[in-house]
Amino acid sequence: SIGIIGIALILSISTGIQDYVDGIQRDTLSSYPISIQEKESGITTLLSSRQDIMSGDSRHELDAVYSNDRMYDMFNAAFTGEDIQNDLTAFKAWVDREMDPYTSTTELYNYVSEIQYQYGAQLNTYVLGENGEYHSTDIMAALSSIGGNSGGSALTSMLSTRLETVELWSELIPDTSGGLISDMVYEQYDLVSGKWPEAANEVVLILDSNNEVSDVAVYALGMMSDDEVNDIFTAVAKQEEIESSCRKIEYDDILGTKFKLVVNSDFYTKGSDGKWQDMRGDEASMELLIENGYDLQLVGILRPNPDAASASNANSMFGTIGYTSALTEYVIQKNSDSEIVKEQLLPENENYDVLTGLPFTITEEIDPDDTYKAEKITEYFGTLTPVQKTEIYTSVMSEPPAEYLDNAVNTYMQNFPTRDSIIEFAANSYGFEKSAAESYFEDYTDEELNELLRTQIEKLVRSKYAEQAKMQVSQLMASVTSPDDLFGTAGYAAVAAEFDKMMSAQTDESVLAEYYDKYMPATVSGSTLSETLSAIGAADLETPSAVNIYAESFENKEYIDELIEEYNNSASEDEKISYTDYVALLMSGVTAMIDAVSYGLIGFVSISLIVSSIMIGIITYISVLERTKEIGILRSMGASKRDISRVFNAETVIVGFTAGLIGIGLTVVLNIPISIIAENLTGISRLAVLPFNAGVILVIISVVLTLIAGLIPSRVAANKDPVIALRSE
Repeated sequence: SIGIIGIALILSISTGIQDYVDGIQRDTLSSYPISIQEKESGITTLLSSRQDIMSGDSRHELDAVYSNDRMYDMFNAAFTGEDIQNDLTAFKAWVDREMDPYTSTTELYNYVSEIQYQYGAQLNTYVLGENGEYHSTDIMAALSSIGGNSGGSALTSMLSTRLETVELWSELIPDTSGGLISDMVYEQYDLVSGKWPEAANEVVLILDSNNEVSDVAVYALGMMSDDEVNDIFTAVAKQEEIESSCRKIEYDDILGTKFKLVVNSDFYTKGSDGKWQDMRGDEASMELLIENGYDLQLVGILRPNPDAASASNANSMFGTIGYTSALTEYVIQKNSDSEIVKEQLLPENENYDVLTGLPFTITEEIDPDDTYKAEKITEYFGTLTPVQKTEIYTSVMSEPPAEYLDNAVNTYMQNFPTRDSIIEFAANSYGFEKSAAESYFEDYTDEELNELLRTQIEKLVRSKYAEQAKMQVSQLMASVTSPDDLFGTAGYAAVAAEFDKMMSAQTDESVLAEYYDKYMPATVSGSTLSETLSAIGAADLETPSAVNIYAESFENKEYIDELIEEYNNSASEDEKISYTDYVALLMSGVTAMIDAVSYGLIGFVSISLIVSSIMIGIITYISVLERTKEIGILRSMGASKRDISRVFNAETVIVGFTAGLIGIGLTVVLNIPISIIAENLTGISRLAVLPFNAGVILVIISVVLTLIAGLIPSRVAANKDPVIALRSE
């Protein structure tokens, strides 16, 4: 019994640890799936790809250092700058087929936990603020209202690029069987209030394990004003400490929060000239657009499951507001049904940008020379109206000559001879406190600081020169404009005459070529077809922008990698999939570590088994010695040697069976306090768990081992001489 208890306890703890490790694997892999993007960096794929010489297919002896020819491929990838384009349409069709048990040839469905298709659908959401007006849930909407100097706008621009990675809205992983939410999400999160989303217009708030959300999310919920956001921004810019505050918001105050969703295609309206116009610059149009937007409602509040959170800090959701794939499908379908998307997708518009009315590509085989540019810009200027000429003349006059600009900048630079004076100037320009500026620029060299100063002074000189030029143009217009001339026709005509005079005197083709580059209307669109389709929200449910494949174990994940490799081997060159599995690169040794621990426990169990067998053999032999006279009596009554062996073998079987039952029973009882103590010490629940199958097998092993251990003693008992045995006391 003691031996069986030891073995059973080891198996119980081993099983509990394995369950814990499996949970870590599941939670980790749920956060870091096999992610295949529509575009993959060519050089990254090259550097992370498997090398043939490391896969066992060696091309030479392993007796020296050999080189391979990767340099050309690496330089080619870097020089061309071309990313690998994955055909996710064909890949999705293959995945869908292999996930169906009736059509699958690889049984992929047995190894995949969940699959998430991403389409790059942009959610433009708005919430009713404390002032009774709708504002974007994007924190940059509050910062855009900051006025003041150019430094403030510069900082806002810098923040906008850095905050692009902040994810507020996140799609809940859907179920592979067609449900809106995966079982993985149900396992990782608890519903603390409200209900789970059941429709496209229902969303949930996702808390952390402390029931907290960032104040960025509080702003997105309409419970923080723009002024509060701007106060925090200003304090950061001035490096001032602010008093931290923790808001307490009741569940009922959050549940039912309503949002408005505006899809990308709704931002555009067709004008009377047949061209599409972006309405985001028109405040009145935006108010009407938001009022008629798609209604979303927050219906539930989630919190990470304590058991899942204790197993891993990673969860499947990165955002704070979760929505279902049904909302993604709604956005895609709404955009697809819009007039602008349908127009752009017409076959005849394949090389036509509906937003600009220009073609996507340049049709000229060679770039025009200066003579051509000078001729064309002169012809173009001759077709302009006085108002248009006035606008261009003002722009030309606002540009300071290069010599003047250099002299002015050098003169101003002399006012800042020291590093300290430059930092003080930068602090004033960008709205920093001087201490904050010193901290920010401490890593800058003197040359870098001087370059920064030159750039800022040049900007100020250009601005001042432009103001003077505009003032001169205004004075010229005012000098010839009469009070009866309501539209300033004479003024525009006077400026146009000056413009014509300037152009007739300009004979330098290089200067005219510069005017061509700056003022000649574009003949091509500044974007590609894919960029325009993305801007207007066009997407196809059969063509995702990314595919995330989730597995429950590292072994399954590796097998999925192998299946994708098999897919590539059978696919055409254009349909091959390229991706970099960073998690596999970082975690490749985890499985080996788990196996090593398991083998160590198995070895320990084996030692216990040997000890138990020796104990049973000794006990049986002692029993033979104590019952020698009984053996003699049985033999004198006619019992054979085989009968004597059967007596002891039967006893060892009974002892083994009883010992097994006692050992298993005591183990089940001992597992309860062991699990409680382990949970208090480590936070891991149910650390000691004995599987039912293991208990049955241990009882059988106990019987077999006692039977084997008793064979030699029973053989010794059977071979005793009856006469000598009867004399034994």
